[in-house]
Amino acid sequence: MADPNGLIAVGPPPLTLYAADCALDVIDFMAAVVRGVDLIDVTPTMREVWHSYLAVYYPMLAPVDRYWYASAPYTFANIQASWPQLPYPTREMYRQSWALSIPGMLQFVDPVLRASHQEAAPQSVANLVNTVVSEQQRQASAAPADPELQAQQELFNHHVNAVTLGTWSNIATANTINLMHAINGNR
Repeated sequence: MADPNGLIAVGPPPLTLYAADCALDVIDFMAAVVRGVDLIDVTPTMREVWHSYLAVYYPMLAPVDRYWYASAPYTFANIQASWPQLPYPTREMYRQSWALSIPGMLQFVDPVLRASHQEAAPQSVANLVNTVVSEQQRQASAAPADPELQAQQELFNHHVNAVTLGTWSNIATANTINLMHAINGNR
C-alpha cells in the first residue's frame, strides 16, 4: 500500500496522495449534493488514475489553485464534520453555489472517470494525457505542415488548457472559502 503522505507533485505547496484523494472526495460530495444523488463511484482504480492525472496538471495550476488541492484534507474534514448539522437553508445555499461550478469540475474529472472505467490495461500518465488532448492533436495533424504554425497551435492549446484549469480552480477555491466562512459563522 502506498504511503498516503507520499508526494505526487512538488509545490509549492506539495501535493500528497492523501490531499489528492480528499480533493476527489470533495468533488464527489459536491456533485452528489448538486445532483441529489451520488453518481460517481470512487474506486481504487479511479484514485490511481486521479493521482496520475492530477500529478500531470498540478504544475500548470496557479498557486492559489494548487493550495486548494493541497488543503483538500482540511476542506473535506470540515465538510464531513459540519454538513450533518447545517440547517436546510444553508445546505440549499451551498447546493446552489456549487451548481455553478460543478459542470467545470466534472469536465475536469471526466477523463479520469472514463479512464478508470475502461477494461483495458491500466492507463499510463502518457495515455491519460493523450486522452485529454486527443482532439487538440487531431486538429494539429489536420493543420498545414508549417512547423512554426504547428508550434504556435501547440502553445495555444497548452494555454487554453491552463486557463481552463485555472478558471475551474478559482471557482472551486471561492466556493470552498465561502463554505468555510459560512460553516464557521453557523457554529
